[in-house]
Amino acid sequence: MENVSDAAAFNSTVVLPTNSKQSVSAEIVATVALILQCVGVCANGFVLVLMIRAHRHFGSAVHILITNQSAMDLFACVFGMCSYIMLLTGVFKYVLHNNYGCP
Repeated sequence: MENVSDAAAFNSTVVLPTNSKQSVSAEIVATVALILQCVGVCANGFVLVLMIRAHRHFGSAVHILITNQSAMDLFACVFGMCSYIMLLTGVFKYVLHNNYGCP
C-alpha cells in the first residue's frame, strides 16, 4: 500500500499560482512593427530602383519576377506603415467609436 500512495503522490500535479501577468503593450508592438516597416520600405525601394536601372541598362526583361515581388513588398510595407501610424495615433479608436458604437 505504501508504494501505491507514493506513486500517487509522485504523479500528482500541482497548480502553480500565476499572479504576475507579463504582457507587452500595444504601443511597443506598434513601434517595433513601424521600425521594421521602415526597414522594409528602404530595402524594397533600393531593390526596386536597382532592378529598374538594370532594365534600362541591359534593355531586356531582367528579373521581372524579382521586380514585381519587390514592388508588391514595397506597397505592403507602405500601407502597413500607414496602419501602424493610425494605430499609434488612435485613429482606429475614433473611427470604431463614431461609426460602429464600440467603446
